[in-house]
Amino acid sequence: MVYCGPPSASCGNCRAKKRRCDKASPACGQCVRKGQTCPGYNDLSVLRVRDETTRMIHRTKVINARRAASASSSRSGGSHPLSPSPFPESSSISTPSSEENFQDITFNSDDAFGSDTAVAEDNAAKSPYAVGTLLPSISAPPTTPATTLRALGMNYFLINYVIPKSAPCPGKLNYSLDLLNDPLEDTALVEIAIHAVGLASVASITNASSLMYKARLSYTEALTRVHAALSDSCKITKNSTLFAALILSMFETITCSNDASVEAYRHHIDGIANLLMLRGAEQFGSSIGSQIFAESFSHVIILQSHYGRSVSPRLRLLRRAMEEKFAQKAPSWFLSSVHIDVMDLMREVNPDEETPFLRDRWTTLLSQAVALDRKLEHLFTTLPAGWEFQTIHDPAYDPRIVWQGNYHVYSHAWVGKVWDAMRACRIILQEAIFCLLSREGQEWAPQQLAAGGARAGLLQESVSVSMELRDDILASVPYMLGFVQQDGTLGSPSLVPASGPSSAIWYLHLAGRLPFNTEEIRSWIVDRLRAVRSITGIQKAGYLAESVQGYSAVQSPGLPTNGF
Repeated sequence: MVYCGPPSASCGNCRAKKRRCDKASPACGQCVRKGQTCPGYNDLSVLRVRDETTRMIHRTKVINARRAASASSSRSGGSHPLSPSPFPESSSISTPSSEENFQDITFNSDDAFGSDTAVAEDNAAKSPYAVGTLLPSISAPPTTPATTLRALGMNYFLINYVIPKSAPCPGKLNYSLDLLNDPLEDTALVEIAIHAVGLASVASITNASSLMYKARLSYTEALTRVHAALSDSCKITKNSTLFAALILSMFETITCSNDASVEAYRHHIDGIANLLMLRGAEQFGSSIGSQIFAESFSHVIILQSHYGRSVSPRLRLLRRAMEEKFAQKAPSWFLSSVHIDVMDLMREVNPDEETPFLRDRWTTLLSQAVALDRKLEHLFTTLPAGWEFQTIHDPAYDPRIVWQGNYHVYSHAWVGKVWDAMRACRIILQEAIFCLLSREGQEWAPQQLAAGGARAGLLQESVSVSMELRDDILASVPYMLGFVQQDGTLGSPSLVPASGPSSAIWYLHLAGRLPFNTEEIRSWIVDRLRAVRSITGIQKAGYLAESVQGYSAVQSPGLPTNGF
């Protein structure tokens, strides 16, 4: 199917190729100007999600192999290797003309991937992180070919990042098709944002600069539409506007290559926080509004935690308003509640401060930190059925895949993600406890930390707990990356959506930055992060791998002294 562009498009594809227009409210005027009857539009509600990513990548490899063979046979007569045009690193790129609009391009894998992919695939084959050796293939059931760039991006996103609702998982982005079909929403904005993320993922996996260029064009168009919506009193509070902002933050994660990308991600999440507050309690009037609030809020918590900031009072009030609508609350909800308290505590403790300054407060804050830690520990030992996990020890398995022979089995990837989020929260709490003891306690009450003192051994206990939590995060990685079979055994990696590995990178990074890690642990984590980048195309995994690899603040776990 050829996807029709925005209302101003004049490609003529629908008419010339006798295809059906996909606009819910056709307004291009093409049929009117040509004196023809509009053929109508395809109802997106009956759109079947198709994914041809695996076939496309395989076909590209075959094409590139043929090209390489052809180039080799003609090398005696001289050759001029084609150098791919670098795509703009900045998002501020010009919108293509109507003749070049990506929306009107019929997808041809030969042209879209280009000869630059041959070099990329050759490099991947030589790399220790080659696709297929470390991680499973991205989920891609065999179907009829995707015929347009937009369909390719759309299908990849829906297959790899949309998680349907199933106990105990509440679903993730599973309202995407609903927004695409809602005539009251800006469906064009939703579609363009999805296309940008999906196509960027495929481009990143295949190292196809031409595809990435088109993904960035789509990103720029979506960003322009979001900015326009922010100036429109009717559109600024729509679900589609918030959804697009959330999806565009994913684009920054997928394409992240430097600190500027991280800063762009921060701006997206800050903007999302402002939108949540602007939408008010009215957004909880629909199930989509409530779910997109919860998902967006989780991103805000992660960002605020990273920068040592607290959640704003207005967002807290909105969260309480949403809480009133739930008779039963999932463990993930209780976890986020504790996480907010942890962020407040960390802001007061301020671990970045080297000079003691909490003479009259440190004991109170220490008691709060210990109480929060005990609360989390109790919560995750009294979980409902389906939330428990199994630990299996298999020392014979590949140590590159399984750290020290231990791996976990969960009932659902969502369960594994929540467990890792709890472990990360507790690690942050241990940092607060460590700081309050080593920086404040040693200054104001050293006798309490000495042998026989009231808090003797608590310093080392915080490090030991952190090491245990870190090892649990590492043990969850084989499951999150698809190496654990349905029966709990380890085997050949199965097909998994990109959402599983993408959630693992944050916790791997946190675990990798602990100052008492050995070089062996850090190298294992760097290897896993690079593996995620190799198979999912999420560039931030590679960016975080470099961060972990370059972290040199290693301490002895037996006697930590100057920082967590």
